[in-house]
Amino acid sequence: MDYPRKRVISAVDLRSHENNLVHRTREIHRERLILRRGQPFSITLQCSEPLPPEHYLELVLHVGKRDKAVMKVQKEQGSGDKWWFVQQEVQDEILLTLHSPADSLIGEYSLVVLLMSPGGHIQEKTDRIKFHLLFNPWCKEDEVYLPDEGQLQEYIMNENGIIYMGSKDYINTLYWSYGQFEDNVMDICFEILDNSNESLNNCHLDNERRGDPVYICRIISAMINANGDRGVIRGRWQEPYTDGVSPSHWTGSVPILKQWSKAGATAVKYGQCWVFAAVACTVLRCFGIPTRVITNFNSAHDVDGNLSIDVLYNEHLDRIDQGKQDSRWNFHCWVESWMSRSDLPKGNNGWQVLDPTPQELSEGKFCCGPCPVTAIKEGNLSVKYDAPFIFAEVNADIVEWMVRTDGQKQKIRVDARSVGKYISTKSVFGDFREDVTHNYKYSEGSIEERDVYNKAGRRTPVPTIENSGLDNLEMIIKHTKPVFGTDFDVIIEVKNNGVKDAQAHLTVLAFAMTYNSIHQGECQRQKISLSLPALEVHREVLRVRYDEYVRCVSEHYLIGLKAFLEVSGENEPIMKTANIPLSKPELLVQVPGKAMLLETMTSTISFTNPLPVPLKGGVFTVEGAGLLSATEVHVKGDIAPGQRVTVKLSFTPLKPGVRKLMIEFDSDRLKDCCLRFLHIGGFNQRTVKMAEAAAAGGGGGGVDLSRKFVSESELDERRKKRQEEWEKVRKPDDPEEAPEEAYDPRSLFERLQEQKDKKQEEFEEQFKFKNMVRGLDEEETSFLDEVSRQQCLVEKRRRDEEKLELLEYRISFHLGYSAMAKHSASENRREPEKKTTSKQSVGEQRTSHLSQAHLLAGAVKRRSSSQSSDGAKKQKVENAGSTTTGTGDIHTEQERGASAEAEAADRPPGATSRAVSQNASRGVVHLPAAAVCVGVLPGLCNYSGSSDSDSSSDSEV
Repeated sequence: MDYPRKRVISAVDLRSHENNLVHRTREIHRERLILRRGQPFSITLQCSEPLPPEHYLELVLHVGKRDKAVMKVQKEQGSGDKWWFVQQEVQDEILLTLHSPADSLIGEYSLVVLLMSPGGHIQEKTDRIKFHLLFNPWCKEDEVYLPDEGQLQEYIMNENGIIYMGSKDYINTLYWSYGQFEDNVMDICFEILDNSNESLNNCHLDNERRGDPVYICRIISAMINANGDRGVIRGRWQEPYTDGVSPSHWTGSVPILKQWSKAGATAVKYGQCWVFAAVACTVLRCFGIPTRVITNFNSAHDVDGNLSIDVLYNEHLDRIDQGKQDSRWNFHCWVESWMSRSDLPKGNNGWQVLDPTPQELSEGKFCCGPCPVTAIKEGNLSVKYDAPFIFAEVNADIVEWMVRTDGQKQKIRVDARSVGKYISTKSVFGDFREDVTHNYKYSEGSIEERDVYNKAGRRTPVPTIENSGLDNLEMIIKHTKPVFGTDFDVIIEVKNNGVKDAQAHLTVLAFAMTYNSIHQGECQRQKISLSLPALEVHREVLRVRYDEYVRCVSEHYLIGLKAFLEVSGENEPIMKTANIPLSKPELLVQVPGKAMLLETMTSTISFTNPLPVPLKGGVFTVEGAGLLSATEVHVKGDIAPGQRVTVKLSFTPLKPGVRKLMIEFDSDRLKDCCLRFLHIGGFNQRTVKMAEAAAAGGGGGGVDLSRKFVSESELDERRKKRQEEWEKVRKPDDPEEAPEEAYDPRSLFERLQEQKDKKQEEFEEQFKFKNMVRGLDEEETSFLDEVSRQQCLVEKRRRDEEKLELLEYRISFHLGYSAMAKHSASENRREPEKKTTSKQSVGEQRTSHLSQAHLLAGAVKRRSSSQSSDGAKKQKVENAGSTTTGTGDIHTEQERGASAEAEAADRPPGATSRAVSQNASRGVVHLPAAAVCVGVLPGLCNYSGSSDSDSSSDSEV
C-alpha cells in the first residue's frame, strides 16, 4: 500500500508584525502583510525535514485579484527593476528575504513557493501567500520620495486634519477625520481603482500603469467625483439635499468610503469642493503618496480660458449671468501631492495640484491635474495637466458690468488683485494655518510677476481700476462678525474728498448666497438720496434682521452685500461688495479622567440653543480615527430658545497616541453649525503592549531581517529560561507568565551605535559652557532669602538697642544737668549782690562762666593776643552770651541750653523745629545731639557765687 509522501514545506510564517512595523503599515493592520515597495521583507518556511539534495526553491508572484500579471522572482540580485530573493537555511526553517523594485506596481499580490526537483519539475507548492504593496515615500528611489520626516508624519501618517473655509477676511476651520488607516479603508481604496473606466475598459493596461503615481493621481481625481463614471461622491451646490446628506454634514472620509463600497460602487450624495478634496487626500495618503488639502480664497472658475471672470448685473443689481459658467468662489479646495515628474522637463518635481471637484473636462473626463505648482508660479501653461485652468484660479481678473435697459454694457469695475488670496493648508507643526501663496505667485508688483504674466499671455496687473471719473468719492462697507440668530448692522461710509458738494443715490442690497456665489434670495434692499458736503463723511446704517435673512440663508450661512452709488452728473457709478459670514455657536465637551487604551471613556457634550425659536430633530454626530466610528446621538423632544441640552457618549480608544474627537450638531433650523476638535492622548498602554515603530531607512538600506533569524527550538529555550527567571522575582499580583520581550528590529550594530551616540551627547552636554553655569533652584533661593532675612533682623535689633541706650543717656544727662543748674541758681540768690564790683570784674565773671559753658560743650577758648582787647571781647561775649530777664536775672546760654534739652524730651516732634529756629535767632549755642560724657575734668564743677571773683581766668594769669 502506497502512503502519501510527507510534505517538506509544512507551514509559512509571514512575519506580519515585524514586516509591517519596519514598513510603517502597522497602523493599517497588524495581522495582514502590508508592504512598501523598494524595501525588503522576510517570510519563514517551516520544514518537516531538510530540502532533498539538489532540490531548490522558486518563487512566483501573481499581481492583482485576477492574476493580471505573473512574474518569477530571481534568486540573485539583478537589475533594479526586478524582484529577487535571498534564501537562508537554519535547521528545520528557511528564511526568505524578498526585495521589490522601487517602481513596482501597487496593489494586491499573491506569492507561491515552489519546491523544484533537479530536473526542473515541481515537487511541491505552497498555497498563495497574499499581501499588498504600497508606494514608499521613505525610499529614495521611489518617485514619491519625500526627505522630510516631519512632513511624512503629517502628509502620510496623520489621520486628522484641518480644512480652511469661509472668506479671505473671515477664515474658518473645519476639522476633518481622514482615517486612512481605519479598518477596510485600504481595500476600498483599491476597489476605487478597480471601478475606474480605465480598469473596466482594459484591466491589463490599467494594471501595468499602477506603478506610476501620476497615473494613479489622475484616476483618483476622476473617481472621487461621480461625473461620468462609478465615482464616490455626487456633487450638489444648492438645496434641497433631502435624498442624501448635506455636504456640510460630513466630518470625515471613512463613512463616505464605506457607504460607497457597501452600496456596490454607487455614488454617495452629496459633496462639495472640500468633501471631494478631503476624500481624495484620504485615498492618496493610504496609497503612500504624500498629500495635503489646499484652500484658495477668492478662487476663479474660468471656463473660456481668457483669464477673466465677467460678472453682469442689471440696473436692479440682480445678476443676469447665473446660467453662465464663469464665477468667483469665496474659497475653493483642492489637494497637492508630492512626486517627481519624469514625464516633464526638469524643474517640475515636488508638489502637484490635483482637483477632484468636477468643474471642467480634462482629456474627456472630469478631473484636473496633476500639475506642478512651480509651473503655475512661473506661468508655464503648456505643462500638463490643466495648467491654464489652475493658473486662472489664482490669477484671473474680475470684471463687473452693468447691463442697461437698452442693452448697453457699462464696465463698473476691474479687479486684478483680489483673486488667489491666502492660499492655505494645515501646518506641519500644529493645528494652525500655513500660508503657501508664495508657492503659487510672486509678490505683487515685482519684476518676476510681470515676466510671469507676459509668459502666460495675461496683461500685467495694474492698481484696481475703480470709478476713474469719481476720484473725489470713496465708499467703504463696515460690519462686525455677526452671530446667526441675531440682527446686525452694516455701515456704508461715503467720503467726499472734493471741494464741491455732490448729490448721489445709494442702493444697498443684502442677499443670501452660497460659498460659490450662487444667490439664494434677497434679504433687504434700501435706496437713499444723499447730499455729500465737500470734505465730509456721510454714513448710512442698514439693519439686517434675523427674520428677513433666515428665510433664504444657505447652509453656508453667508450674507452678501452690494452698495451701488450713482452721482448726479457723472456717468460712472461706484460699486462695493462684501461677504459677511454668520458665526455659529460652539459645543461644550468634557472628557474626564485619563485615557487608557482599550478602556471605556465617557464624554459629556452640551449645547445651548441661541435662536429665538425652538429647534427640532437635534442630533449630535461624533467621530474620531482610532476612537470610534461615526456615531449619532439624538436629542429627545424640542430644544426651547436658550435651553441647554446635555448628552453622554461612551467610547473605547483602539489605537495608541494622540487622537482627536470631532463632534457636530444638527437640527431643523441650525444645521452642521457646531463643531469641536478635542484632543485625547497620552494613552496608558497597560492592556496592550505596543512596539514602537523603528526608524528604518527606505530602499536597499532597510533592515536586514535575516540577521535576526532564529529557530523555533531556540525560541522555546529562551521562553523557558525567561519563565524560570520570572518565577524568582514574580510578586503575587503579577501575571503567572513572563512578559514577552519587546521586539527591536534593529541590528546589534545599530543598537550599540545608539548607545554610543547617547553617551557622546551626554558627555558633550555635560561640558557645554551653558551647563557649567547653573542657576539657583527653588530650595537654594529660599535658603538664601531666609539667611538675608535673619541678617536684617539682627541688624535691626542692634540699631534698636543703640537708639535705646542713646535715649537713656540723653534723658539722664538732661535731668542731671538741670538739677545742677537749679542748685547753682539757689546759691546765687542767697549771696548779697556785690554792687561795688566794677564792670570789668563783672565782665570777667561772665567770661569765666562762659568759659565753663564752652568747655562743657566741647569747645576750647584761646587766650587773647593783647590785654587791651580783652575788655572789648568780653563786652561782646557779655552782649551775646547773656540776657537779662524782666526781673534782672542773668542766665548763661548753657543754662538755657540745658533746660531747653530737658524740655525737648517732653515736647511733641512738631514743636522741635520751631524751638530750634527761635534759639538760633538769639545766637544760642546748643549741645551736640550725639555728645557722650566720658569724664569730668579736674576743677570743672559748680562754684558758688563768692568764689566767682576769685576764680582765675586766662586774662588774669
